[in-house]
Amino acid sequence: DNVTHLLDFQASVIVDCMDDAKAKIALAQYCQQNSIPLIMVGSAGGKLDPTKIEVTDLAHVVGDRLLAKVRNQLRRDHGFPKASNNKKSAKFNIQAVYSDEPVLRPMLSDDTACELPDNASITGLNCAGYGSSVCVTAPFGFTAAQCALNLLLKA
Repeated sequence: DNVTHLLDFQASVIVDCMDDAKAKIALAQYCQQNSIPLIMVGSAGGKLDPTKIEVTDLAHVVGDRLLAKVRNQLRRDHGFPKASNNKKSAKFNIQAVYSDEPVLRPMLSDDTACELPDNASITGLNCAGYGSSVCVTAPFGFTAAQCALNLLLKA
């Protein structure tokens, strides 16, 4: 509800590294309405391989539950383009930094993988959380920073 107040300044590009789907959705809508380029970073929790990091339009991200939730709600509630077989027609014009690496689930005390129910929320995951590795979070940030620099150099 306070995105307009928080972003009451001139921005050439915004890099989003939040883990909250509702905040990501509000920011994406704000940036679209104000023609501000947005780079959105996906979830790094439970991922270990920095070589799996990809950059694509948010409309075409695969393997990231957080970004999938954001994308679906932007389509459903905020008029972003629906999925299409023609990749060029369905772009959101939001660059997404993500990894399609399968999530390594946390282990329970009996050495079995923690299973989350299908309806588990993206934020507030239980089972002690997925955890994150600096070997992945840092490259996510570096990749997002480079995307921002590329956009600024084109301006």
